[in-house]
Amino acid sequence: MAVTVDALVSHLAWLDAEGYEAITLDAWQAAAHGSPLPDKAVLLTFDDGYASFSEHVLPLLELFGFSAVLAPVTAWVDAPPGSTVHYGDSQAPRDRFMTWDGLRAAAESGRVEIASHSHDLHRGVIGNPQGNSQPAAVTRRYTAAGYEDDAAYRDRVRADLAQSAELIERHVGVRPRTVVWPYGAYNADISHIAATLGMTRSLTLAELPNSPQQRAVHRY
Repeated sequence: MAVTVDALVSHLAWLDAEGYEAITLDAWQAAAHGSPLPDKAVLLTFDDGYASFSEHVLPLLELFGFSAVLAPVTAWVDAPPGSTVHYGDSQAPRDRFMTWDGLRAAAESGRVEIASHSHDLHRGVIGNPQGNSQPAAVTRRYTAAGYEDDAAYRDRVRADLAQSAELIERHVGVRPRTVVWPYGAYNADISHIAATLGMTRSLTLAELPNSPQQRAVHRY
């Protein structure tokens, strides 16, 4: 939605010409235990699961010999053809997003790791009496009955992440090992929940130095 195909080609061509190597999350994780990384290592990530990934990005990865991480919102993928999905503050056509067949083809290419971007946490929820919308993954929802308690909050997030992981495993054939937090928002509670579901690696938007010794990958 923000990068044209020509611009993406230019970005990838520059990385290739400058000698960058697109690494996998497995290579990054191995580096935490002493395995060397290329001198110019880059991790390519694509969020949300737009249909343009199948049409444009995957062929470009194959052209340049790059790998990537793809994180779909499974509620959007699982929506029936011809429907709309709740996208930000509006409704978006379901065909803007990938299909399960497209995700499976990406995984089977050997170049793409499928991560979870949650099932239905890529949205805001009312987080206070003033009616402010805040990221669903890290916010105790506020209703007329008051704030969501800690147990209900954790159960809600667990159910969502479990559904996402189970759908990816069922339709793609591989259970996700990585979660990409919607809006980059996360906390210790949900990181632990994700880990108990097999997603021990997190991608965030935190403005922190990134090293292989950290469990979260910080995206810029």
